[in-house]
Amino acid sequence: MDQQEVGIVKEILLDLLAADNTQRKDAELKLSHLKENSMEKYMAYMIEGIRDTDMKSDARCMAAVLMRRSLIPPEPTEVTVWMSLSGETKDYIKEQIIALLRTETEKVILNKIAELAAEIAICINDGDRHDIWPDLFKNTKEMIATGTPIQIEAGLNVYTETLRTM
Repeated sequence: MDQQEVGIVKEILLDLLAADNTQRKDAELKLSHLKENSMEKYMAYMIEGIRDTDMKSDARCMAAVLMRRSLIPPEPTEVTVWMSLSGETKDYIKEQIIALLRTETEKVILNKIAELAAEIAICINDGDRHDIWPDLFKNTKEMIATGTPIQIEAGLNVYTETLRTM
């Protein structure tokens, strides 16, 4: 992954929070181009934005929300973006989401990560009824049993959001 490009995407995420409307619109356009050119890179860069604890919390939450929204197809009958990603990218995203669920300490961000994890689990289940991301459920079960209060809440959110749609 190109660290210079990662830095640029992080700046774009911060620009999305700017008070200046022109700056926000420009950032939205740049992200839109990135999505159109390479959904693989877009998803990986959003993960990097979520992982960067030096970024503003709002920008990290924005990365999680944007990533989640990208996974939701415009029409329920359409194939999800998740299904179009390479196996390598899917594995990377799943590994990073589980690591973030285990290590994130900010409640708001952890809840956004939990919502994202649930959306990914839903996409996996929609694509293959036999593949339900067992590592996610194993880890969220551990979070609920032995985690901090915010981890317990996040683990329950993953179960609630996932089971609500299955």
